[in-house]
Amino acid sequence: MKPRSIPVTIGWRLVLILILALLPCTTIAKDTTALNGQLIKPAGRGDLSEVKALLDSGAEVNAADTGGWTALMSGAAKGNQQVIELLLTKGSDVNAKSKEPFQTMRNSASMETVLGPQMKFLKELGESDWTALMSAAAGGHLDAIRALLRGGGDVNAKSRFDWTALKIAKELGHSEIVELLKAHGAKE
Repeated sequence: MKPRSIPVTIGWRLVLILILALLPCTTIAKDTTALNGQLIKPAGRGDLSEVKALLDSGAEVNAADTGGWTALMSGAAKGNQQVIELLLTKGSDVNAKSKEPFQTMRNSASMETVLGPQMKFLKELGESDWTALMSAAAGGHLDAIRALLRGGGDVNAKSRFDWTALKIAKELGHSEIVELLKAHGAKE
């Protein structure tokens, strides 16, 4: 018995239609993924125009790297208040938690420059489940913390080993931040 086949004229047309129908979806997905990966660095640099352009081009505001680090966390760690405010207005999750907060920082010379001697302390923690508020507290960025609090940052969120933004600020000697967090209900 001879197998049935689709006539050649219908077969190649059907394959062509399927390829053309799926091609735009695949291209968009790849472009968006690339944009998502590009969002974290300009947020950390405080490059507001680049962050805006990437978001306008379709980058996902809550996209995270493999360590769970988001653009909001990157902006908060470096105290970029305008970037933080933009990301929050675009729907960034202010209380998102990282898987490993300093994964990208461990090999970053720029983070050594930004955080200086505090970097040794942060690397030793090896913590996970950090929020943008904790990152801003670690960097001593008072205005960033104010922006995150206005955006609904949880002052009592705890990391895997029970670190809070208050505990971090206290440990690193950021007394103004300690007082601000306490005024917003942070508990010892």
